[in-house]
Amino acid sequence: MNIKDIEYLWKRASNNPHHDTNWHDPVVIAFAESVAAHTLMNIDPSKFMSYQEAFEAGRFAEREACAKVCDSLEEQCEKLGLPDEKWPTPADCAFVIRARGNT
Repeated sequence: MNIKDIEYLWKRASNNPHHDTNWHDPVVIAFAESVAAHTLMNIDPSKFMSYQEAFEAGRFAEREACAKVCDSLEEQCEKLGLPDEKWPTPADCAFVIRARGNT
């Protein structure tokens, strides 16, 4: 958060986008810097996720979504009572999974 963010919040809170404040006044700048510093000090770094963790979480979620696509095809075949030889092939599952990315 910087002084521009605080200025925006100030104007939004006052319900007047044209609310005039001297943003060059040293007291206002000191106040804005204090708010920004306080905000940064109160962020819990343990809640942050590294890009590796985010990548792994996304990879896991995508793998699970792909498995659900295959499961749903199997369930549809069971509901229809199709014989095993009519069930989707791995290529069919791959086609459906790839189609997910194009929607």
